[in-house]
Amino acid sequence: MMASTRIRTAIVASIAGAALIGTAGFVLANGGDGGGGPRAAGPAPASAAKGPAPAAALRDMAFFHGAWTCEGRNSSPEGTSFPVRASARVEPRHDGSWLVFDLRELRTPQNPRPASGTWMWGFESSDNRYSGFFFDSIGNRTEQYAPGWRDGGLLFEGRILGPGFEAPYKDVIRRTGGASFSISGQGYVVGKWIVFQHLDCHR
Repeated sequence: MMASTRIRTAIVASIAGAALIGTAGFVLANGGDGGGGPRAAGPAPASAAKGPAPAAALRDMAFFHGAWTCEGRNSSPEGTSFPVRASARVEPRHDGSWLVFDLRELRTPQNPRPASGTWMWGFESSDNRYSGFFFDSIGNRTEQYAPGWRDGGLLFEGRILGPGFEAPYKDVIRRTGGASFSISGQGYVVGKWIVFQHLDCHR
Protein backbone atom coordinates (compact mmCIF):
# COMPACT_ATOMS: atom_id res chain seq x y z
CA MET A 1 0.00 0.00 0.00
CA MET A 2 1.77 3.13 1.21
CA ALA A 3 5.43 3.99 1.28
CA SER A 4 6.88 6.88 3.24
CA THR A 5 8.37 9.98 1.60
CA ARG A 6 11.92 8.77 2.15
CA ILE A 7 11.08 5.33 0.76
CA ARG A 8 9.36 6.88 -2.26
CA THR A 9 12.54 8.91 -2.91
CA ALA A 10 14.57 5.70 -2.75
CA ILE A 11 12.17 4.04 -5.20
CA VAL A 12 12.61 6.92 -7.66
CA ALA A 13 16.39 6.71 -7.37
CA SER A 14 16.43 2.94 -7.85
CA ILE A 15 14.12 3.04 -10.84
CA ALA A 16 16.09 5.85 -12.46
CA GLY A 17 19.38 4.06 -11.84
CA ALA A 18 18.09 0.88 -13.45
CA ALA A 19 16.10 2.66 -16.21
CA LEU A 20 13.09 0.66 -15.08
CA ILE A 21 9.68 2.02 -16.05
CA GLY A 22 6.56 -0.06 -15.36
CA THR A 23 4.03 -0.89 -18.07
CA ALA A 24 0.30 -0.32 -17.99
CA GLY A 25 -0.65 -3.27 -15.80
CA PHE A 26 0.42 -6.68 -14.60
CA VAL A 27 -1.27 -9.94 -13.74
CA LEU A 28 -0.55 -12.87 -11.46
CA ALA A 29 1.93 -15.24 -13.03
CA ASN A 30 1.45 -19.00 -12.70
CA GLY A 31 -1.37 -18.64 -10.15
CA GLY A 32 1.09 -18.35 -7.25
CA ASP A 33 1.95 -15.55 -4.84
CA GLY A 34 3.56 -13.37 -7.47
CA GLY A 35 7.00 -14.95 -7.63
CA GLY A 36 9.12 -13.99 -10.63
CA GLY A 37 8.88 -10.87 -12.71
CA PRO A 38 5.68 -9.23 -13.88
CA ARG A 39 4.15 -9.70 -17.28
CA ALA A 40 1.89 -7.31 -19.09
CA ALA A 41 -1.84 -7.68 -18.46
CA GLY A 42 -4.29 -7.94 -21.30
CA PRO A 43 -8.07 -7.99 -21.40
CA ALA A 44 -9.91 -10.96 -19.98
CA PRO A 45 -10.43 -13.80 -22.52
CA ALA A 46 -13.59 -13.43 -24.57
CA SER A 47 -14.81 -16.79 -23.26
CA ALA A 48 -14.47 -15.78 -19.59
CA ALA A 49 -17.75 -16.13 -17.72
CA LYS A 50 -19.23 -12.95 -16.32
CA GLY A 51 -19.25 -12.64 -12.57
CA PRO A 52 -21.87 -11.54 -10.05
CA ALA A 53 -22.92 -7.96 -9.45
CA PRO A 54 -20.33 -5.92 -7.49
CA ALA A 55 -22.35 -5.74 -4.25
CA ALA A 56 -22.88 -9.51 -4.27
CA ALA A 57 -19.21 -10.27 -4.97
CA LEU A 58 -18.00 -7.89 -2.25
CA ARG A 59 -19.95 -9.78 0.40
CA ASP A 60 -16.94 -12.09 0.41
CA MET A 61 -14.99 -9.12 1.81
CA ALA A 62 -17.26 -8.67 4.86
CA PHE A 63 -14.46 -10.05 7.05
CA PHE A 64 -12.61 -6.75 6.60
CA HIS A 65 -15.47 -4.49 7.73
CA GLY A 66 -14.76 -2.35 10.78
CA ALA A 67 -11.78 -0.90 12.65
CA TRP A 68 -8.28 -2.40 12.77
CA THR A 69 -4.98 -1.73 14.50
CA CYS A 70 -1.86 -2.43 12.44
CA GLU A 71 1.86 -2.77 13.08
CA GLY A 72 4.67 -3.50 10.68
CA ARG A 73 7.63 -2.03 8.83
CA ASN A 74 8.38 0.27 5.92
CA SER A 75 11.49 -0.57 3.90
CA SER A 76 13.46 0.76 0.95
CA PRO A 77 15.41 -0.82 -1.94
CA GLU A 78 18.63 0.22 -0.21
CA GLY A 79 17.79 -1.92 2.81
CA THR A 80 16.75 0.79 5.28
CA SER A 81 13.76 -0.12 7.42
CA PHE A 82 11.77 1.33 10.30
CA PRO A 83 8.75 0.25 12.35
CA VAL A 84 5.33 1.70 11.58
CA ARG A 85 2.01 1.71 13.41
CA ALA A 86 -1.32 2.49 11.75
CA SER A 87 -5.07 2.49 12.21
CA ALA A 88 -7.47 1.30 9.53
CA ARG A 89 -11.19 1.28 8.89
CA VAL A 90 -13.05 -0.59 6.16
CA GLU A 91 -16.65 0.30 5.23
CA PRO A 92 -19.01 -0.57 2.36
CA ARG A 93 -20.20 2.39 0.30
CA HIS A 94 -22.59 3.09 -2.56
CA ASP A 95 -25.08 0.32 -1.76
CA GLY A 96 -22.24 -2.13 -1.12
CA SER A 97 -20.73 -1.77 -4.60
CA TRP A 98 -17.42 -0.48 -3.17
CA LEU A 99 -15.39 -1.06 -0.03
CA VAL A 100 -13.46 1.96 1.26
CA PHE A 101 -10.28 1.04 3.15
CA ASP A 102 -8.86 4.07 4.98
CA LEU A 103 -5.36 3.66 6.43
CA ARG A 104 -3.56 6.21 8.60
CA GLU A 105 -0.04 5.78 9.90
CA LEU A 106 0.61 7.07 13.41
CA ARG A 107 3.30 9.61 14.24
CA THR A 108 6.14 8.01 16.20
CA PRO A 109 9.83 8.85 16.78
CA GLN A 110 10.69 6.27 14.11
CA ASN A 111 8.05 7.62 11.69
CA PRO A 112 7.90 11.40 12.21
CA ARG A 113 6.10 12.04 8.90
CA PRO A 114 3.30 9.47 8.77
CA ALA A 115 1.32 8.97 5.59
CA SER A 116 -2.36 8.26 5.06
CA GLY A 117 -4.25 6.74 2.17
CA THR A 118 -7.52 5.34 0.87
CA TRP A 119 -7.95 2.06 -0.96
CA MET A 120 -11.17 1.38 -2.85
CA TRP A 121 -12.07 -2.21 -3.63
CA GLY A 122 -14.61 -3.00 -6.30
CA PHE A 123 -15.61 -5.87 -8.56
CA GLU A 124 -15.71 -5.96 -12.35
CA SER A 125 -18.53 -8.28 -13.32
CA SER A 126 -17.55 -8.21 -17.01
CA ASP A 127 -14.08 -9.62 -16.25
CA ASN A 128 -15.03 -11.52 -13.08
CA ARG A 129 -12.26 -9.98 -10.98
CA TYR A 130 -11.74 -7.64 -8.05
CA SER A 131 -10.35 -4.17 -8.63
CA GLY A 132 -8.37 -1.92 -6.32
CA PHE A 133 -7.59 1.80 -6.60
CA PHE A 134 -5.38 3.45 -3.99
CA PHE A 135 -4.25 7.03 -3.44
CA ASP A 136 -2.30 8.54 -0.57
CA SER A 137 -1.06 11.74 1.05
CA ILE A 138 2.34 11.42 -0.66
CA GLY A 139 0.89 11.67 -4.16
CA ASN A 140 1.06 7.97 -5.06
CA ARG A 141 -1.77 6.08 -6.69
CA THR A 142 -2.25 2.48 -7.78
CA GLU A 143 -4.48 0.53 -10.14
CA GLN A 144 -4.65 -3.19 -9.37
CA TYR A 145 -6.70 -6.32 -10.05
CA ALA A 146 -7.15 -9.64 -8.27
CA PRO A 147 -8.69 -12.83 -9.69
CA GLY A 148 -10.21 -13.82 -6.35
CA TRP A 149 -9.38 -15.69 -3.15
CA ARG A 150 -6.66 -18.30 -3.48
CA ASP A 151 -5.35 -20.33 -0.54
CA GLY A 152 -6.76 -17.85 1.96
CA GLY A 153 -5.28 -14.81 0.24
CA LEU A 154 -5.81 -12.11 -2.34
CA LEU A 155 -3.19 -10.86 -4.76
CA PHE A 156 -3.84 -7.39 -6.18
CA GLU A 157 -1.38 -6.68 -8.99
CA GLY A 158 -0.96 -3.65 -11.19
CA ARG A 159 1.13 -0.50 -11.11
CA ILE A 160 2.02 2.33 -8.79
CA LEU A 161 2.42 5.88 -10.08
CA GLY A 162 3.79 8.80 -8.13
CA PRO A 163 5.70 12.03 -8.57
CA GLY A 164 8.49 11.15 -10.98
CA PHE A 165 8.10 7.39 -11.17
CA GLU A 166 5.98 4.45 -12.29
CA ALA A 167 6.56 0.77 -11.48
CA PRO A 168 4.87 -2.62 -11.18
CA TYR A 169 3.29 -3.02 -7.75
CA LYS A 170 1.30 -5.66 -5.88
CA ASP A 171 -0.40 -6.09 -2.52
CA VAL A 172 -0.55 -9.57 -1.03
CA ILE A 173 -3.37 -9.87 1.51
CA ARG A 174 -3.76 -12.91 3.74
CA ARG A 175 -6.19 -13.79 6.51
CA THR A 176 -4.00 -14.87 9.41
CA GLY A 177 -6.74 -15.65 11.93
CA GLY A 178 -10.36 -15.16 12.84
CA ALA A 179 -9.73 -11.46 13.53
CA SER A 180 -6.42 -10.67 11.84
CA PHE A 181 -4.86 -10.25 8.41
CA SER A 182 -1.62 -9.09 6.82
CA ILE A 183 -0.82 -6.82 3.87
CA SER A 184 2.48 -6.89 2.02
CA GLY A 185 3.02 -4.06 -0.47
CA GLN A 186 5.74 -4.92 -2.99
CA GLY A 187 7.35 -3.06 -5.87
CA TYR A 188 9.31 -4.51 -8.80
CA VAL A 189 12.58 -2.59 -8.81
CA VAL A 190 15.99 -3.46 -10.28
CA GLY A 191 14.74 -6.81 -11.51
CA LYS A 192 13.22 -8.10 -8.28
CA TRP A 193 10.24 -7.72 -5.96
CA ILE A 194 10.96 -5.64 -2.85
CA VAL A 195 8.62 -5.39 0.15
CA PHE A 196 8.12 -1.67 0.77
CA GLN A 197 5.51 -2.05 3.49
CA HIS A 198 4.30 -5.00 5.55
CA LEU A 199 1.47 -4.63 8.06
CA ASP A 200 -0.12 -7.11 10.46
CA CYS A 201 -3.61 -5.96 11.40
CA HIS A 202 -5.92 -7.15 14.18
CA ARG A 203 -9.14 -6.11 15.90
